[in-house]
Amino acid sequence: MKEFYHPSDQNPFAAYRQAVYFAKKTTRGSNENWYKSPVEQDCQVHLYLDGSDSVNYFIWSTEQGLYTKSGSISLEDLSDKEQQVKFVGKILAGEGGAADSIGFVFYLANEFSLAAIGPDHKLKSNFAELVEELTVSPAEVLEDKSMVADERALCLFPYQGATGGNDQSTVVVLSREYEGIVDNFREIADEKDFPIVVAAVSAPLCALLALPVIWASRDDRGVVVVYNYRTFSMLAYFDAKGELCTLRTLQHHEGSQCPKDIGRTVQMTAVAMELEDPDVHIISMADHDVTDVILNIGSAMYASEIREVTFAELQQRGGLQEGVFVEAALVNKVYDPSVYPIVENKTFTDLLESKYHLQDFLVPPSDMQEVYPVHGEIKLMQMVKKIRLAVFALAAVIAIYFSLSAVSTMAKPEWGHRAMNHAAAQIKINQQINAYKKWDNLLADRSKAWEVIELVSRTFSDGGVELTNVTYDCTVKEKSTRSVGSDDEGLHKSYSITGNADANVIDKLIKYDTRDGGEMFFSELFEATKIASFEPADTRDFGIAFQYRSANSRGDEGLPYSFTLQITQKYSKDDPLALLSSN
Repeated sequence: MKEFYHPSDQNPFAAYRQAVYFAKKTTRGSNENWYKSPVEQDCQVHLYLDGSDSVNYFIWSTEQGLYTKSGSISLEDLSDKEQQVKFVGKILAGEGGAADSIGFVFYLANEFSLAAIGPDHKLKSNFAELVEELTVSPAEVLEDKSMVADERALCLFPYQGATGGNDQSTVVVLSREYEGIVDNFREIADEKDFPIVVAAVSAPLCALLALPVIWASRDDRGVVVVYNYRTFSMLAYFDAKGELCTLRTLQHHEGSQCPKDIGRTVQMTAVAMELEDPDVHIISMADHDVTDVILNIGSAMYASEIREVTFAELQQRGGLQEGVFVEAALVNKVYDPSVYPIVENKTFTDLLESKYHLQDFLVPPSDMQEVYPVHGEIKLMQMVKKIRLAVFALAAVIAIYFSLSAVSTMAKPEWGHRAMNHAAAQIKINQQINAYKKWDNLLADRSKAWEVIELVSRTFSDGGVELTNVTYDCTVKEKSTRSVGSDDEGLHKSYSITGNADANVIDKLIKYDTRDGGEMFFSELFEATKIASFEPADTRDFGIAFQYRSANSRGDEGLPYSFTLQITQKYSKDDPLALLSSN
């Protein structure tokens, strides 16, 4: 098998080349099952390791939604790499060769203990941060500084129902007795370039999923579940809402099936968790006779209801598959909240979503994991490859397009044209442009009869007037050679209006007989008519001169004043309406 190295031990180019090798030459780049957990695989093998010489296993089919096959293998064969290869081949053959991956889930039930978290960390609510600290510096997190993570397998587990100053989480401690078995399966996966995904989980933590099945709390009482295993017992304390408050563990000494002083331990811990007379359910996970356990607890918890929950009851109430060990049946069970309402509380919502019970206790060291690119890196390299191919294809298309365009252009008659005299051509073009400007200017609207009518009618729109004479004149003045500095060049319009009017008309016209009256007058006209020649501009000079006097001869008709109104509009030579004098 090709040897691989940690990226930090290689130069960047070698590290990249190794990552590309994984993406192109191995199934890690094409089979996404490498990056799924064992319980997400279509073919799963669930094995129960409790220290016995024989290991029972069950094969789960995701497609069928049940365990389809079962069997057993000796612990000795399971520890031998050659026998493991044969075991994998047997599983694949049993699946008809159709499986494109296998997930192995080892339920460790040989040992279970808890380690207290140090006082500086025990009340931390940031679970992810505490997990990181436990992974990097376990001695800093644990109260027992002598515990070495290399000798024991450690995982953090939260208490969602913890209150007050009680611990918010605990550290579950397992042995590394079966680490060689797990590592061998991972090596076989690399050698065969076939996804064999492995996880070693704690059987007692998986067994916590039994509570929704047996939940029957009375009033405001909590529940204590005693999981009686082959060599130890785990005690789980839940409040009246089914939230996990704490875990305790007791070892079985000298082959006893009943831990010493279990009744006193259950009672004292229940008091510490403020659980008054909780119901106590006892589940024999190793098919023990738990009569002594019931009697021992009953002597200390006489006000509590104490009963044994059998496998048959669990199977019946939980719809668990018969013949399968409880933890495996619970892990693949679908919990309907309408049937099991407490799965909607904080403890079981987090348990089922975050999979705390399926934490892998025997993960490879981080330096070994980092040898292989993660799924995101594989996807990124594949995306970069696709982008590179797309860029090359686009460049080729562009090159072909421009080549064809060049050939097409060169084939046109215009390509062979050769101008003989550029200056003459430019003069001709300029002449054409000047002619266009001249005629465009001559044809522009400047003086229309209806504009004159609009001006007069809107000036006297309120009545109270009799016009005696209206004259209009429009002339073009060219530049004068006699008058130096004259700025009269351009288009000039003038109106002369005389007549008789009442006082209201006189008052209206007087306000325009000012310096800025012309612009004010034409601004109002432009707003009302939108006629371009009325719009004030920097190239236009509009003026109004108004005179009036008393006209006694018309006083009997209510028009006591006679007036003369002079209106001028001057458009400079730079105005769009001014005629071009020369071109």
